[in-house]
Amino acid sequence: MQHRFVICDDARIGFGSVDFTRAAVGGMSKNRAENFNLFVGVPGLVKKYATEFERLRAAAAPYVPPKPESKL
Repeated sequence: MQHRFVICDDARIGFGSVDFTRAAVGGMSKNRAENFNLFVGVPGLVKKYATEFERLRAAAAPYVPPKPESKL
């Protein structure tokens, strides 16, 4: 599952199917049906997404980079 949302502040949130990459938002992916919705003045909606973010963060495992392979 992918969660694509941005909590801007206490009253603004954005979400949609868009990848947050230069190719997706910079106009290079014209053949893709991307969308992004910005909601302003909806603190109740922001609070629900903030709660979900905290749930995801609590359930996440810390990233541990792989160790480089030895070249002996």
